[in-house]
Amino acid sequence: MKLLSKSDIISGQSVNTIIDALEKRRVVKTPAQVTNILPPTAAFYDKWRAKSLGLLTGEAFSLEDEAQLLIDWLKPKVKEVILDLGCSTAFYARTIAKEQPASFPVAIDYSKAMLNKAIKLTKSQNRELYFLKADAEGLPIKDETINAAVSGGTLNEFHNPRKALSEAYRVLKKDGRLFLMYLTKSETFSGKLAQLGAKGGGITFHSRDGWNTILQNVGFEELKRKDMGVVTFQLLQK
Repeated sequence: MKLLSKSDIISGQSVNTIIDALEKRRVVKTPAQVTNILPPTAAFYDKWRAKSLGLLTGEAFSLEDEAQLLIDWLKPKVKEVILDLGCSTAFYARTIAKEQPASFPVAIDYSKAMLNKAIKLTKSQNRELYFLKADAEGLPIKDETINAAVSGGTLNEFHNPRKALSEAYRVLKKDGRLFLMYLTKSETFSGKLAQLGAKGGGITFHSRDGWNTILQNVGFEELKRKDMGVVTFQLLQK
């Protein structure tokens, strides 16, 4: 696998187009991942995403609230390369581009349907992003070349979350930041039933301590944390 440098990704020719760096192997491993490559999923994803946190937390927490938390914690800077891992329709990358147009957000997903929808939304908002079709569990990016990474809810959907986190750690520069939103194991009966069904689709849930152990073993240090029911937001540093 060829490992890309910053200049390979950030070029005038690659703005709002897809760089296909996916290895010639089967990356789709779970039913949830199969669903994500289908065009209808991409078409309706944003409507579901706008309601998801309110449903999961039981609190009045909107998409705008999530975007503000991302910006307040991450504080994207000029010329920083920031990866949106498992970006879906690139909500985080688009939010970063709006806040800091002089940064270089790179939206990464294995689903062409999601990336195509992300490009359509990005163009409609007059933003410029870089799109990479790749597997977050095997990033085609050189070591210690990235300033920050973000992932909004996709950590649970990775086939091997620890491997994806290890890849993020590898490509981040020293003191690089990682912003995460993910789901923890539910403690309620109804929540446990819902998560049991999701596990059959390949979704992974750990307790808060379980996720913390994984992150610490990879090498990340926690800087900030916010727990809202089964939803956790974290800012970490390499």
